[in-house]
Amino acid sequence: MSVALAAAKNAPSSIAQRFAESRLAWWPVLLFLPARLVFAFVAQGLVATLFALRGSASSWYDAAAWWPVYSTVTDVLCLISLVWLTRREGLGLLDLFGVRNLRAATRQLVWAPPYFLAVLPAVAVAAVITQLFYDNRDFFDFRRAPR
Repeated sequence: MSVALAAAKNAPSSIAQRFAESRLAWWPVLLFLPARLVFAFVAQGLVATLFALRGSASSWYDAAAWWPVYSTVTDVLCLISLVWLTRREGLGLLDLFGVRNLRAATRQLVWAPPYFLAVLPAVAVAAVITQLFYDNRDFFDFRRAPR
């Protein structure tokens, strides 16, 4: 029952009704669509600026090697934006997943490892077929480091 109530909060008719009642604008939701791209560009720009301040002649290319740093910054900015948008609409993050509370979410997450294990053989077969198709013999030589 609690899952049905949480899912009903995220149903299209429920969302349309909330927007009509509260007079919320659509522009924040539309701006969220390209937000990840903008956040990634800004985050990499900040890292490139740090390299430029340290005297790098190719700061943008030097910053590219630090992609885990600005990818993490991008993810955090996206989560902050998502929290802001869901609170603005009167929802919580768990409502987006169709669960009522953390305990229900945990019950659903218990099934994640068996699903991953079930899919793993297909992923392995697809990786081998892809490498055979592209004729990359180094893929099978685990002693050599990638170039």
